[in-house]
Amino acid sequence: MLAMRYHPSASAHATLTEYPHSWKGERVACPVVRGAEFLASEGIREVDFLKLDVEGAEHLALRGLEEVLRDRRIRFVQFEYGRVNILTRFLLKDFHELFGGYGYVVGKIFPDHVDIRDYELGDEDFLGPNYLACRADDPALPRLTRRTGRPIFSCE
Repeated sequence: MLAMRYHPSASAHATLTEYPHSWKGERVACPVVRGAEFLASEGIREVDFLKLDVEGAEHLALRGLEEVLRDRRIRFVQFEYGRVNILTRFLLKDFHELFGGYGYVVGKIFPDHVDIRDYELGDEDFLGPNYLACRADDPALPRLTRRTGRPIFSCE
């Protein structure tokens, strides 16, 4: 169980962090299941694309996927990084180290490319918002990092 801060008028911003919203909200106990357990229960062996948007709990969600990441059964992980990471104390450096330990590279997502590069302290700007972790040997990596002038993800 996790205690979430929730307010009916701002339900899209439910969070477990003490983010300084203008509303106080209420605490709601929410049952949780580890990501690895969920995938196993659903018979899902591999994941092509995982999008995390869990209002500052990305590092906790990733902890629940440790064995799946270790086995490199997730191809891409899109996650958010921003000011809430100041409160969670899980920095961009930590994302780089976590993913790097499993053989992934990390880059900031732009409309026409992903800026994959080694971590530098100056990257810790808390502006976010979206980053991509990709297996370092993924054949799509050269296309994702090339600036094309076209959206890198499209529904066409």
